[in-house]
Amino acid sequence: MNLKTFIKVFFKNQLITFIDIGAADTINKRWKKISKNLNFIGFEPNYEEYIKIKNKEYGKFNLFNFALGEYNGKKTLNILESEYASSFLTPNYNVLREFSNLKRFKIKKKVNLKVKTIDSLNLKSADFVKIDTQGYNLKILKGAKKTLKKIIGIEIETEFLSIYKKQDLFEDIKIYLEKNNFNFINFYNLRRWSSKDDFLYGRTIFCNSLFLKKLNYKELRNKKIVIKYILICILYNNLDIAYKTLYDCKLNKNEKEDMMNFIKSLNKKNYLTKIYVSAYNRLSRLLNKDNELFPTF
Repeated sequence: MNLKTFIKVFFKNQLITFIDIGAADTINKRWKKISKNLNFIGFEPNYEEYIKIKNKEYGKFNLFNFALGEYNGKKTLNILESEYASSFLTPNYNVLREFSNLKRFKIKKKVNLKVKTIDSLNLKSADFVKIDTQGYNLKILKGAKKTLKKIIGIEIETEFLSIYKKQDLFEDIKIYLEKNNFNFINFYNLRRWSSKDDFLYGRTIFCNSLFLKKLNYKELRNKKIVIKYILICILYNNLDIAYKTLYDCKLNKNEKEDMMNFIKSLNKKNYLTKIYVSAYNRLSRLLNKDNELFPTF
């Protein structure tokens, strides 16, 4: 069995509602694998980026040209030299000048935008949300208190250093989501900045963080929720969580066994990565190097 067969057998014609907040960047490759099974709902406040976004063969596709936040109203967006770095927050130049390529954070112009909360949209379904809004991420979550009860997974950009003034950092987001019944799962796409152009490693500044909901007894008895949850775990290679969820859920015995066998088969494929990482780390220690390799999926 492969992922395509898994979807055909267990997920069939269902859709995962994928909410993309800050949709200017292309959707992650892991989600492209199941694009036809996505009900894509995107939000991109920057009109110049908004008009570039097209339907990438999603099952359903809706795109909106307004911003999301912690209240309904208007707010000023700082458009920076690097469009992807644009934010409602002001760049923290005292911190940014410690690193190279400071000019990309120069403010080109300011635009007043309409802002809404996610809760005010009264979305019929909301399974997974991806948030990438340059330091403004927690404020968007605070405007989604009701919607969070529906959501089972979140991929959110989290910073470890205040590159924008008065921004929330990883720990702030983690504390908030834990209070709302989510577990931190993993870091993805770690980004490091160097203080000198010709030095490669640098300091870890931000990354994407995955949070998954703690499924309750009722949710573990809901086949649609369980299958969506398993599928998310497979896409992010959190196979141990997928397997445990199957063990705890109340699905048909034969279906559970088939899915568990599929998860085991996927896990075997990870052994090659494990061997490669182990060999690299052993060689690094042998050569008295401290730069061990950490796998990200």
